[in-house]
Amino acid sequence: SFLRYRVLAEKQARKEAQEKKGSNEVTLEEIYRKLDRYVVFDIQHAMEIEVQTELSLLQANPYMMQVYQMAVELEKPIIAVSDMYLPTKVIEEALKKNGYTQISRIFLSQECGFSKRSGRLFPYVREQMGAKKKYLHFGDNYTADLLRAKAAGFDTRYYTNVNRLGNPH
Repeated sequence: SFLRYRVLAEKQARKEAQEKKGSNEVTLEEIYRKLDRYVVFDIQHAMEIEVQTELSLLQANPYMMQVYQMAVELEKPIIAVSDMYLPTKVIEEALKKNGYTQISRIFLSQECGFSKRSGRLFPYVREQMGAKKKYLHFGDNYTADLLRAKAAGFDTRYYTNVNRLGNPH
């Protein structure tokens, strides 16, 4: 039953965040605080298991690694922008583990308080990094990564989600 309750807890945490803060961005801890209603467990230990599971499963996409390496060779600053509930330290660890060692800055929706999908995260990134600079954003979500980034003045490259490509097979 854990999976069902974990999904339910995240939905509830996002709904409550939307009502209280006007944004449905949440942290892993906020999700687990909701999950505590359904399952008796040590929250810190359970969150650590989820984090370690994520870290063990995440792998670099070979194509995007080539793009990353080209950007490094061209001495371009590289930033990561993600709609994510995991904390920055976990994302940093996952990136480094997979060879992404030269990331200038990470912007996570749950830490900024708004998402790529809402259209508010990209203007925030521009504000933080410099509005007059040019940015190129790669992503696999047509709405969040292409449309919202373009609306904020980013050049974009859509990368078809590998799961969608593999579904027929």
